[in-house]
Formats: sequence, C-alpha cells, structure tokens
Amino acid sequence: MNTAGGDGSWRWRTYPLAVLGAVLASLILVVISSGGRDSLTGGLGGDFVEFYAAGEIVLDGDGTELHDLDRQVEAQAPHWDEPGSVILFAYPPAVAALYVPLALVDFRLAYLIHTLAMVAALAGALVLLRGLVPLLDDPRIRLAALAASITFLPMFFGVALGQNTALVLLGGVATWWGLHHRRDLIAGLALGLLVLKPQYGVPILGLVVLARRWGAVAVAVATTVGLWIISAIISGVGWTGPWIDLVRSLSEVDQGVNLHNEVSWLGLAEVAFGAGSGVALAIWVVLGGLTVAGLLWRLWQRPVLDHLTVALVIPTVLLVAPHALYYDAGLLLVSVGALVTTLDQRHRAPVLALWWLAGLGHIAASSLGVQPVALLVIATWGWAWVATRAADEEVRSRRPHRAAATG
Repeated sequence: MNTAGGDGSWRWRTYPLAVLGAVLASLILVVISSGGRDSLTGGLGGDFVEFYAAGEIVLDGDGTELHDLDRQVEAQAPHWDEPGSVILFAYPPAVAALYVPLALVDFRLAYLIHTLAMVAALAGALVLLRGLVPLLDDPRIRLAALAASITFLPMFFGVALGQNTALVLLGGVATWWGLHHRRDLIAGLALGLLVLKPQYGVPILGLVVLARRWGAVAVAVATTVGLWIISAIISGVGWTGPWIDLVRSLSEVDQGVNLHNEVSWLGLAEVAFGAGSGVALAIWVVLGGLTVAGLLWRLWQRPVLDHLTVALVIPTVLLVAPHALYYDAGLLLVSVGALVTTLDQRHRAPVLALWWLAGLGHIAASSLGVQPVALLVIATWGWAWVATRAADEEVRSRRPHRAAATG
C-alpha cells in the first residue's frame, strides 16, 4: 500500500478521524455547556435520566421500590423542569445495578462516561466483526466504518440519548463471534446478558436452541438465572411482579406518545388502526408469523451461521418485537455491512451512502406520524432474504460442475 497517499489511502484515515473528532468535540461542548439538564441542544442526557435515577434508587438501598412509579418520579425529579415528568425504567433490577457506579458521580460526568462507553461498545463490536463480515477484512475500511456507524442517525441517537443500543449490538455480535469460533462460554455469557432486553435476547436464544448449540444454551440459561438472583437480591424475590406491571404501563404510555417512533410490525399496524386495536394485533400476528417463517425457511435451506444469515436475523427480530424504536434500527449496521459484500465493488459505496441517508428519515417521523426508518428495516429484511437465496442457488449450481470435474 502506498502510504504516501498516491492511492488515496490517506483519505480513509483523515476523513473518518475528522468526523470522529467533530463528534467528540460536540459531545464535550454539550456537556460543558450544560447546567444540570440544560444544554446547547436542550435537555442533557435524554433517556439517560431513567438509567441514572435507577442507579440512584439502588444506591439509596431502595431496590424494592425500583419499579414503583412514584419512587421513579421522585428519583428523576431533580433532572426535569416539569414536575411529575418521568421516563419509566422497565428493565430488570440487574440492569439498574450496572448504573450504580455512575450514580456516584455528577449527572453530567455520568452522561459523558456513559456516552463514551457506548462508543467503545460500538467500536468493540466492529473489532469482533473482523473475520465475520468480509467488508471489514480491508483495514482501510475499519476507521471509516466506525465513523459511518456512529453518525448513522438511529445509532447516533441511541448513543446520544443515553440508550443502550450499542451495548445490545456488542452483545449480539459477541454471541455470534462465540458461536462462530466455538467459544460457547463467551457466546452463552453474551446471550445471557442480552436476555436483559427480552424482546431481542429471547428470540436469539430460541435460534441458538434450534441450532442445537447446547453448550451456549446452558451458559446462557445459567447466566440468566444468575441475573435473576442478582435482581432478587436488589429488589426481593417477588421483583418480577412489579416489573411486569411497569412493562405494561410502559407499553400503554408508548402507545400514546411513541407510536411514530416504532419500527416493528405491531407499531406500524397500531399507527394505521389505533393503539391497542385488535386489528393491529391480528396484523402483527400475521406479518410477524410470515417474517419468522421466512427466516426459518432460509435457515432450513442454509443451516450455516454466516454473515448473510445474521443479516437476515437482525431485521427479523426488529420486525417481530412487540416494542422496537427507531434507535434500535442501529442494529442494522451489521446487516448492511454483511449484505453490501454481495454487490459489485463499484456499487458498494453508492448503496452504503443511500442506506446511511435513509437513516435520516427519522427526522420526518413526527410530521408524518409514522417512522420512515421502519421502511429501512423492511427493505433490509427483503435484501437479506434475496441475498441468502441467491447465495444458496450459487452453491447448488456449482455442485454438478465439481462432480463432473472429479469424475
């Protein structure tokens, strides 16, 4: 490689570094400019408030009240201008325990640490994807991939709003890495932690069961049991009851104010037919069933856990989830990175650029009343299904030639 830059390789370093530097500088400026919840961009931290306050509740020794609505309102009150404002924390108590160290420091510092940790999780996922996604085999691509990933709008908001999308991505990639390399301990641990977000962890656990990777399944189950015990220590052995009640409350709240941010079949159906509609539920069952059937058919045809299979699994999980918001579409980064390698070299950059720009559709969600990013999820599923089918047909078409050559 010509390091002097005659082949333009310097651009692969300079431009991504400039983008990452601008993002970091903006983050620091926003944090420094903030006073509590106020900042140059409005309220600092976004959804991070719910996680920080949950850590404070556990730190105060009130774990048994973690899923009590009034206690959450009280804990979050210092971080809101409007009295009574709250973002429901509807995760198991073990998740709140992760935020106890952050609750020991000032909110602004905690937000900065959390944001940098999510960027590190995203970078870690990209590192693990080397050798799994052919696109990342080119060392020049890797820094550009990080810059493109962090600025892909769903992932950007997932990080900037204090959500855990990047951590979920890391858990999913670590599960795949462990399964690919026959490291069932790593795969099981990652999968067990992923179950803390049940709408994603449970379906993936089901797929691992179908693959009969019993070692990974055993570790995942043991990890899940361990997390349940940790939750019981924090909130008592009856913690699942209040947790489920709060999850139901969250669903009702989201049906009222967050439908335009949904990317799942259920969310889209409820936009069309109303929140809680029986018709919307029936559509979800039908479309979700067809989506899962499409995935299972491809798995039956190609029982191999390669990059194209994973590219189909991710949008399937998003579409069938009862609750998936636009920032969860950041998980599609793995899918598009895998699928773009099926294209001719000259088509890859334009398609990647178009896909990245499609993520900006979220900006119009409030005006449209529906989430345009959902179309990106659906399109990615279709692309992955076609790509897996084409790959299998190519393999089958080669088999007779091999037999003739050896005959």
